[in-house]
Amino acid sequence: MLEIGRKDSVKGVFSSFSVDNLGNTYLCQNDVITKLSPTFDTLFSTSLKSHFPSYIQAVKNFRVLTFDQERGIVQFFDNTLTPLTGSLNLYDLNVVQPILVCESFNGNAFWVLDAGTLRLLKINENFKVITEVENLSFIIDNGQHPTQMFEHNDLLYMLVPDRNVMVFDAFGTFIQKINIKTSWIDRYQNALLYYQFPNFYFSNKLILENEVACKWPLTAVKSFHINSKFLYLLTKAGFYRGMINQPMPTKNK
Repeated sequence: MLEIGRKDSVKGVFSSFSVDNLGNTYLCQNDVITKLSPTFDTLFSTSLKSHFPSYIQAVKNFRVLTFDQERGIVQFFDNTLTPLTGSLNLYDLNVVQPILVCESFNGNAFWVLDAGTLRLLKINENFKVITEVENLSFIIDNGQHPTQMFEHNDLLYMLVPDRNVMVFDAFGTFIQKINIKTSWIDRYQNALLYYQFPNFYFSNKLILENEVACKWPLTAVKSFHINSKFLYLLTKAGFYRGMINQPMPTKNK
């Protein structure tokens, strides 16, 4: 069994976090975004006043995406937390109920999931809809909508909590459904990482076999992200970074 030890922490109630390719961390707390260095020193902090991000994503080198779900607003920042463009009100694009937003790596675009019309939209840097996928009623499981969406290696993942994971290609075409009961997932190489108290599990090749359990000493896990050395994790009490003591599994045994 792999083990993860707690290494660094930031106390507070945060709505979301993201980690960029250089290991810098972005934390959202109400209308404030704080950028921390890999050593957890504060690099930048900004108060957005009228923008309250429920989600932040810093996976692209040139911009940081933020999404205020309550107001339906998307806003981009550079790596110094300076606004890049004017904000986009998704309601102006006839999005009825935007619930999830995430970056796309197939062009300088991002995805939006509209729960009101059950559509998946891809929007470019000029805030124009370039892809529209309709009739997504099958993503709702027993009345529950997806609560997480992200793209990884030209695949788009949607998680219906404690139900399943929906997998789409980079064009929004449905590929498969993975039945799994969890509240958050991530990808590492060819493995799917998910959490079921009290352990994390690595499932290779997106099928639930040859799993590897991973201990974690905290509870009330809200979200997490993994890279080659660290597990970044958000709980109700704060933000944590754990050192992974052994290499991650990358092949089925």
